[in-house]
Amino acid sequence: MLGSHLLFALASRGKEIKAVIRSEKSIRQIEKVFSYYTDEPGKYLSKITWLHGDLLNYEDVKEMTAGIEEVFHTAAIVSYKKSDRGRIISENTLMAQNVVNACQSNKVRRLCHISSIAALGDQDKLITEETSYDMTGRNSAYSSGKFRAELEVWRGIAEGLDAVILNPSVIIGPGDWNRSSCALFKTVDRGLKFYTEGTTGFVDVRDVARCAIDLMEGNTVNQKFIINSQNTDYLTLFTEMALALGKKPPIIKVNPAMAKLACFLEHLRTLMTGKSPVITHETARISMKKLQYSAEKIINKTGIAFIPVKESVKHTASIFLRETRPRS
Repeated sequence: MLGSHLLFALASRGKEIKAVIRSEKSIRQIEKVFSYYTDEPGKYLSKITWLHGDLLNYEDVKEMTAGIEEVFHTAAIVSYKKSDRGRIISENTLMAQNVVNACQSNKVRRLCHISSIAALGDQDKLITEETSYDMTGRNSAYSSGKFRAELEVWRGIAEGLDAVILNPSVIIGPGDWNRSSCALFKTVDRGLKFYTEGTTGFVDVRDVARCAIDLMEGNTVNQKFIINSQNTDYLTLFTEMALALGKKPPIIKVNPAMAKLACFLEHLRTLMTGKSPVITHETARISMKKLQYSAEKIINKTGIAFIPVKESVKHTASIFLRETRPRS
């Protein structure tokens, strides 16, 4: 979702772009996202040269970044399954390591590393860019992998690479309705009855793309920025989604005992069907946390006025409804 919006923002500014994709299906998905913002998606797609390569293979990354001035690294493996823990940490770290080393070898002017608020940990206090990561804490594999990936960028900075790091909160925007936060709209549209009392940060995908480009084009280097519009509780978010989709808001608050039961039942379902779990102990635990993130640094630096979460929800819901309930 972020990658496709970043591509559109770059193409809109007349940039010549090379982008790494996994398959031709990715191009069709990107074209669909472009069509949300223009009647001529092909015009902007024509500015992009598509590359095929493995970010886990250093030689591939080195070849793909040759002759490039700016690199935006947005790729990551996301999973909260216990069985994926080792892979999530090692491969997300290795991808960042390869990108950093290739940028150094090819003398890339600047790297923008898209990290996550997950790399800041889930501590019970207002989290800023200066908050120390708690290595002894109960962090998810995704959190640990993102933190270690950032360490690779800081290592590159120490060795002379110019880079900026972005830590976006949960990103809201249109894309593949079966993946990432887009899937929340599909879940709410089916009739979500439950919510947890947790809180976290949310931000519009267009704002993340804008911040990434503005920081790359500015004179800021070797710093990190939290990109967050608002800290919002899940009940408020799901209620706004439901109202935007014409559905009833959730009414049942999930307590810890209910969450444990849901995880157990979900585990049984995955054993019987072989499908990936929708709920894990890790996602249940995080959904109960009341997390708060400060975007003061990026606001002071760029003066950005973030799109309110309510407006992001309305925008995304309108596109979801247009695609899933087309008028005859």
